Amino acid sequence: MTRFIVNRIAQIIPLLVLLSVFIFTMMHLAPGSPESFYLTDHYTEEQAEAVREKLGLNEPPVRQYLTWLGAAIRGDFGQTFSYGVSVTEVILSRLWPTLQLQLLALSVSVIIAVPAGVISALRRNSRLDHSITTATLFGLSMPDFWFALLLMLTFSVHLGWLPAFGTGSEGLFAAPLNLVMPVAVLGLSAVPWYARVVRSSMLDSLAEDYILTAAAKGLTPTRITIHHALRIAILPLVTVIGLSMARVLSGVIVVETIFVWPGLGQLAWEAVIRQDYPVILGLTIFTAAFVMIFSLIVDILYTYIDPRIRYV
Repeated sequence: MTRFIVNRIAQIIPLLVLLSVFIFTMMHLAPGSPESFYLTDHYTEEQAEAVREKLGLNEPPVRQYLTWLGAAIRGDFGQTFSYGVSVTEVILSRLWPTLQLQLLALSVSVIIAVPAGVISALRRNSRLDHSITTATLFGLSMPDFWFALLLMLTFSVHLGWLPAFGTGSEGLFAAPLNLVMPVAVLGLSAVPWYARVVRSSMLDSLAEDYILTAAAKGLTPTRITIHHALRIAILPLVTVIGLSMARVLSGVIVVETIFVWPGLGQLAWEAVIRQDYPVILGLTIFTAAFVMIFSLIVDILYTYIDPRIRYV
């Protein structure tokens, strides 16, 4: 297991370097320039050159990247163009609001999806199964931005029950009412995916010989379902949850922008609009490292969920 973990961590480093090269290249090939954001509509070339020198953009792109990479290796991802603080500081300041949304949304997704998938598998081809399948297909086809706007229009504009924007709190934790709609959008959007995975894996598990053996031994259906079938069927869900972590940033960009939530998603949107290169690079590397490490944690969890799995 130790060798497996060391090898996986060793693979993460070159992948992050390659990703940083790709993102850096794409940023410099994109139209526009960061200095235009800090200048008036009518500016001289001397003024633009002064801003580029201040931002460190007057050097050749290769030298800019090597300078950034050398500092990043030491843990310094540079200064932001538009926030006046270090990239690390601005990312950490936006991390907790996003984690609140993601952890609550993941909890909502799993709490709803697992029972729905299990019931759908146990009642295969019944009206209940068809109803759950139809609901999941509808959920899979519904865009996050449309669902978010629909909730806002219904519960904020027409009914006035829920606040539409912000966290509603200056403290560490967001106000409960402000969390309802963002968590609902992120959590419910993942339920169809998770529920279909659980249903499919449960059907495979229930058809295995060890399930028939357990039934022949006189075990109750509840014990067979929970302690035998579901324990194995949950493995694909763990995999899917690990893969869905790659959607952490892409998913919250839409939700946080609509609900004006001060997290990583809104930070990414602001950085792209302002062409804040250090923030875009730092945020991309941070997100990629998070996804890779979370994927490693999921692989390790496999050995505890299913003792038959061993890594060498």
